[in-house]
Amino acid sequence: MPSLSRREFVKLSGLASLAASLPVSAVRAQAAAARPNPICLFTKHVHWLEPDEFGPYLKDLGFDGVDLTVRPGGHVLPEQAAQRLPQAVRSLTRSGLSVPMMVTSINDAGHPLTESILGAAADAGIKYYRLGYFRYDPALGVQASLEKLRPTLEKLAALNEKLGIHGGWQNHDGIWPGASIWDLWYVIKDLDPRWLGVQFDLRHAVAEGGRSWINDFDLVKGWVRTTVAKDFHWAKNDSGAWFTKHVPMGEGMVDFERFYTLYRQYNLSGPISLHVEFPLFDRDEKTMSKAEKTAAAKVVFTRELATLRKRMVAAGLQA
Repeated sequence: MPSLSRREFVKLSGLASLAASLPVSAVRAQAAAARPNPICLFTKHVHWLEPDEFGPYLKDLGFDGVDLTVRPGGHVLPEQAAQRLPQAVRSLTRSGLSVPMMVTSINDAGHPLTESILGAAADAGIKYYRLGYFRYDPALGVQASLEKLRPTLEKLAALNEKLGIHGGWQNHDGIWPGASIWDLWYVIKDLDPRWLGVQFDLRHAVAEGGRSWINDFDLVKGWVRTTVAKDFHWAKNDSGAWFTKHVPMGEGMVDFERFYTLYRQYNLSGPISLHVEFPLFDRDEKTMSKAEKTAAAKVVFTRELATLRKRMVAAGLQA
């Protein structure tokens, strides 16, 4: 048996003690985390609720877990992560939800808070996190900016390996690195995908690549550990300018059937973060009570979750 570092020994001992004291709901949460493709709600969409409130709520709706916001303005603030993140995970697992993933603003291994956030997450059982965004340097141009990013990503990958956690770069449409998946691949292609890779967002891949998203997916499939589910189509605003409009799943341009067929063909697995970027409410939420928002969102979340599961079942990914 390979020797364990002190950190690994302490972590395993702590997990064993924790498992012995877990309530049944938390044991179910751990089982949900072990499923090949747990469906997790991005908790930005329940920003009016605290983890001890949205845990039972989302479990009752049928979610497997959550994609927890650990960033400025999120459910866990970065500077409070060492204390608040373990508390949030314990609360959510008691509800029967898993917490396999989180969303951060981390893009620098040397930032004073980076290691404390990732260390707390790894110790709490979170296996995946989403990186923050990067920018091109106009003075350098595209190619030199990408070259400048390489050592930044290498240091993050090394830290992830040290802590035992995976960092995923979400491809996001726009004018930053990662919008065009080819530049994302160019930067990460020499990195170990166990520690740093891609959070593949099909909606953004379609927005930037049109029908060639299939080539983009094939290019980075070896680095994909987590994915995002949401839909959109192009529309014109009142001034006639084109923009990407978020819509319910199945009403837009995203070909989920084809995507999940390829996902299965590539033998991929991992947590799926369900995003609901279109308006949840039909009136200004500032005029709504917490109970009203929770009730209205339930209708939307239930429908989106059912649509996603249907697509996955059709691809043979879920029974």
